[in-house]
Order: sequence, then C-alpha cells, then structure tokens
Amino acid sequence: AGDTAVIQVMSLDLSAAAAVRASLSFTFSVNGKEGNSRYVTDVAANIGADPNAWTVSFVPLRAGNFAALVGEKRFVAAEWPLTFTVAAAGVHPSASRASWTFPGRRVVAGSRAFVSIAPRDAFSNGIARGPDMPGYFRVSGSFLNGSSVELWDFHYNGWTEDGRIGVEFRSNVAGDLLVHVYGDDRELRDSPLMLTVNPG
Repeated sequence: AGDTAVIQVMSLDLSAAAAVRASLSFTFSVNGKEGNSRYVTDVAANIGADPNAWTVSFVPLRAGNFAALVGEKRFVAAEWPLTFTVAAAGVHPSASRASWTFPGRRVVAGSRAFVSIAPRDAFSNGIARGPDMPGYFRVSGSFLNGSSVELWDFHYNGWTEDGRIGVEFRSNVAGDLLVHVYGDDRELRDSPLMLTVNPG
C-alpha cells in the first residue's frame, strides 16, 4: 500500500498505435470502481511517443486481493482482467489504535494495567503479525490537570493471538490519570486513555 504500481500496455500494431495515440482513452477499474476510489488513487495513463513504453499506473490504498479491469474506450471492445495483491505498509503511529484490555478502566495502585495496540499503516490497513518491536512503543502518565505521573515497570509483551500488540505498566499513585501511548515517539490514535487508580 502506498507504492506506485505500473501496468505495461502493449500494442499489437505499433504503427497504428502511434497514429491514434492522441485519441486513446484508457480506463482502469478495481472491484467495479473506475478511476480513483477507496481502493486506488493517482490513476494515470502514460502514453508517450513510444508505444513500447505505454503504461497505466496507480497507487493502491487498501491491503488485500483485488481484481482490476483495463480497457480502452474508443478502439478496443474488450477489457483486460488483472489480479493483484496489496500488502499493508509499515506501522504508522497516528493510524494505530490503543485501548485497555480490561473492563472499567480501573486498577488498584501497584497492580498491572494492560494496553492493547492495534497496529495500522498510514492507510489504516491492519498490519500482519511481524517482527517484534520492543523499543517502538512506550507510555507516559499525567493527571487531568496536566502534571506528570511516573509509571513503573513498563513491559513490551509482543504480539497477541488476535494480531495486536500488548504492553503493560504499573502506577503507584492513586487518582484519575491520562495514559499516553506512543509509537516511535508519536502518540497513537485514541490516546490518551483514561485510567482510575484506586488506593491499594
């Protein structure tokens, strides 16, 4: 996702193709949606003087398996079916989501609090389970008035069975807190998380 994909267009009659080049009108559709859509963007036909170098390019946005149709409106009756697979790009913090893994957003001072992170790329595609990123995520805490709270014993727990990433920490300070969750020093979506820490 986010890379430029290029389809080569080959003419069976180069001399005829060169003659009608200015009149050519290529179409490109993915899953029945022609041109730019939620699946692809930057769709462009690149028709220069050399028919051997003609291409249709696009940038895929969604991860998954797709069916595309390439056609030419004026001179060619058929469309060419193509399939392609798109993988998610790298983790993007502002699209990744943080949430609690326990109900009620309440813990007792000194006990562990668990955060679940759903990693996403810049296009909000889910990231497939991949290598561990122990230094990528961190948390910090503050009271509602903005003053900082030290959080203890931060641990990166790695990938969970449902394709998320788990982290945990402890707070020895009671009160209503805001827990900020970061990836690569940028705050994740849905962060900060509200947390009530009751006295032990």
